[in-house]
Amino acid sequence: MLHSPTQLTLRAACITIITFILSAPVWSQGPPFVNPPSISSSGGVLNASLTVGPAPVNVAGVPLQGANVYNGLYAPPVLRVKRGDVIRLRLTNNISTVKPTNLHYHGFAVSPLAPSDNIYLSIPPSGGSYNYTVNMPSTHAQGMFWYHPHPHGISEPQVLAGMSGAMIVEGLLESNYPSLVGIKERIMLLKDAELSSLPSLSPSSPCYPSDTNAKVKTINGLCNPTIDIYQNEVQLWRIANVGADAYFNLQLDNTNHVRHRGGRQRNISDDSGHKLSASARGARGGTGSRRQSGKIQFQITSV
Repeated sequence: MLHSPTQLTLRAACITIITFILSAPVWSQGPPFVNPPSISSSGGVLNASLTVGPAPVNVAGVPLQGANVYNGLYAPPVLRVKRGDVIRLRLTNNISTVKPTNLHYHGFAVSPLAPSDNIYLSIPPSGGSYNYTVNMPSTHAQGMFWYHPHPHGISEPQVLAGMSGAMIVEGLLESNYPSLVGIKERIMLLKDAELSSLPSLSPSSPCYPSDTNAKVKTINGLCNPTIDIYQNEVQLWRIANVGADAYFNLQLDNTNHVRHRGGRQRNISDDSGHKLSASARGARGGTGSRRQSGKIQFQITSV
């Protein structure tokens, strides 16, 4: 659903190339945007270890109570693979609720049988572990996907506690926009948390929901982060809704309008899936050789 040329509701996915033309700053700057860390495959194999358990993490600038996260991070490592790769991942369960868990590779067209993406596996708590082996097809779709627990009946509270992250099958730019290979990449994980799990969040916070029954929504755990972008710079933005059960209204502040790379006005819409990839271009203008920087701020509103 398109609300304005710079606002969209993200409940699903689309892949598009867009250009953001910046105006003069007239807003209160949010925290600087930070990408999650990444683990990339090498020599055709992705070797990774994820340990889930309690950790002191902040969401919207305040401590998250009851957090259970992967590798101590609310925005955990992005798993990056290529077509034809093999994923060898060890998952260890130290979850504080002493409940079983597992890992689902959401969107991957891979075997649902053990030791691959079997959602019926039950990894016991208190140090139980499992070694996943996932074979990526050589024709697999490229783009962004996500991982999360999938134990029957308790998936939602585990995701709300922080257990979700992103996966990328490389090659999107190389196969479709080779001239953009090497541009700066921004990875944005849209996550939700219960307001009751953030008791120190001030009602004056921009991320405090107007409806106290709604979730607190962040990007990589940050409240309305600010992205730096140079004039005429193109960036690749990968956006994924990895929340438990929330819809997101995204709005770009400090922009005049959104244009397709060819200059034609284009609506932003959602489709099927939970991912969005886009490239952003900074404002034109300025003189001399110095690159002028601008800033874009995301805002999330409750729905």
